[in-house]
Amino acid sequence: MTDQEERDAIIAAIERLLVGTPLRSSGNLDIISLAEEAGLKRNKLAAGPIDLEPGGVQPD
Repeated sequence: MTDQEERDAIIAAIERLLVGTPLRSSGNLDIISLAEEAGLKRNKLAAGPIDLEPGGVQPD
């Protein structure tokens, strides 16, 4: 999965969780549900800040 695909998956997952329409998780507003909803491993989200801006670059 490319960085852009990961960003898109995270943003879509956030939107589904906030609206209350989860597809793959319990719907809880936590990192575990966000990772499940985005189809990513939890450590990917917990590793540090993720730039969600289109074409953004993650800081070192």
